[in-house]
Amino acid sequence: MELKGTFGGLSSRLGCTHPVYVGDPLNIKLENHVGFDRGRGVFVGLSEHWMQLLKASAFSQKEIEDDPEAVLSSLRIHDKLQRETDKFMLRASTVVEEDEVDNVEEEAVEEADGGHLADDRDEPDFNYRSRPRFHQRRTMTDADINAELKKRSNPEDPRGIYDIQKQLGKGASGTVHMAVNKRTRQVVAIKMMDLNHQPKKELIVAEIDILKQNRHENIVNFVDCYFLGHELWVVMEYLDGGSMTDLVTFIVMTEDQMAAVCRECLRAIEFLHSQKIIHRDIKSDNVLLGTNGMVKLTDFGFCARLTAEASQRTTQLGTLCWMAPEVVKSIPYGNKIDIWSFGIMVIEMIDGAPPYMNENQYRIYYQIANKGKPDIKNAHKLSPELKDFTDKCLQVEVDKRASAVQLLGHPFLRKAMSLKFLGEALTEARKQKEKIMRH
Repeated sequence: MELKGTFGGLSSRLGCTHPVYVGDPLNIKLENHVGFDRGRGVFVGLSEHWMQLLKASAFSQKEIEDDPEAVLSSLRIHDKLQRETDKFMLRASTVVEEDEVDNVEEEAVEEADGGHLADDRDEPDFNYRSRPRFHQRRTMTDADINAELKKRSNPEDPRGIYDIQKQLGKGASGTVHMAVNKRTRQVVAIKMMDLNHQPKKELIVAEIDILKQNRHENIVNFVDCYFLGHELWVVMEYLDGGSMTDLVTFIVMTEDQMAAVCRECLRAIEFLHSQKIIHRDIKSDNVLLGTNGMVKLTDFGFCARLTAEASQRTTQLGTLCWMAPEVVKSIPYGNKIDIWSFGIMVIEMIDGAPPYMNENQYRIYYQIANKGKPDIKNAHKLSPELKDFTDKCLQVEVDKRASAVQLLGHPFLRKAMSLKFLGEALTEARKQKEKIMRH
């Protein structure tokens, strides 16, 4: 099995540092009195603020002259996102109203540190993918929210049901422990959340509802939840292999391995889409593996349900390098954004990292919005089947982009290896990771 170079995959993953949240759609329009002097190759009429943005963006003179409007648009997007994020830190631009807690269809479940149910395992220092912590104005009282959580909770005392074992992670939101059900011997992960330190408790209610209503063999499933004093214990399936990020970072995956992972992920995505749910944050970090070959999609902190009244979304959510062009441009989108993000995840498997990881955020906006299908560094190594598979995932025109159902019938997936052999690849990745971390 081929391994990645010493720090090749590792150093390439140190690019874009944060996901992006925007409460309102972006309306890109030319700033008043701004023009471009092609003779001199400079913008005319830019304010000092915009001049500073342009300087920070590090666009080359050729890029500016080739497409000044695209450059200016990327600056506007970055500036708009930054201003909205700053405002969100003080006052959330999306407010969860009381009736929205009972109507999951109308509410996008957003993640905050301590506001979602993903497996908060300790992350190494080099993991750039943590999301910013947002503080949200509540429209429900704590008593109201606690009452809703109690309605959804098992009234038993979990301490009599589970044997709590090693701690898997710790954060501001609480701790995650591996545990064993004393009655069934099922190994689970329990997130113990201190409700006094949860900034977005309303969204926990909404996410629990989505998880309870949607179970699938390729999703990290909800098991139960318990209201214990000022804590909420959320019990989820446990996978002992961690996220797929280690796999794509520390070994060179073979096409039969890629095909197996792709098939399992697409089964999860197809199920979600059949339930009118968009995940909105597909990436290797959110695919968990088991040493027995299990592949499961996790982290529903950004998911949204489409309805007849709202068949498309405009909110900018997700992690930047995986965002579809229509999301970056704030064009109304549907579930095909998950297919684009999935295609970027396939590039992770091929190259060890998503495209544009070494670019600054200005250039990432520019590339996603204007370039179209990103380049694959190792494209020359791909079989015709894998090349066609990625092409169908990464069509800029949404109508031409394949659906999960269509991709499940693609010839590339016929190469899929037996899942039991994925555990061997995971073991090799762990060995390589430990070797690198020792140095």
